Amino acid sequence: HLSLRRQRQMCIRDRIIINQLKKSDLSLLFNLNLELNHSSVENLKKVCYEIPVLISFDWKNWDKGIKAFNEKNFKNHPPIFFFKMLTFIIRRDRVWGNFIYSCLKQGIIQQIISEIENNFMNNEKNKD
Repeated sequence: HLSLRRQRQMCIRDRIIINQLKKSDLSLLFNLNLELNHSSVENLKKVCYEIPVLISFDWKNWDKGIKAFNEKNFKNHPPIFFFKMLTFIIRRDRVWGNFIYSCLKQGIIQQIISEIENNFMNNEKNKD
């Protein structure tokens, strides 16, 4: 009973976060130049904090996200997943250093941003 209630609360919280992000200027994120260099890393962090797309959650114990990250599985997830993944990467970079750069090199950040853009563009089309 309590776990169902907790899950329902998390779904409501996630919907609120997504609705707030829809009102943000995500074009700053979509238009980033993500070449493989350290200025791209700094620009990504700056934009993620400015919009802000980073969300508060227990990223260190996010088993679903860690599993998806390790498997490079970035398809068929709800919109909140991708913002959590960006948060996970940026927070982990503070602990491990050069983690964002490594994710850029592997194309992971580009995939995540592409999924966010596809998700939000599809939602905008469905409104019309």
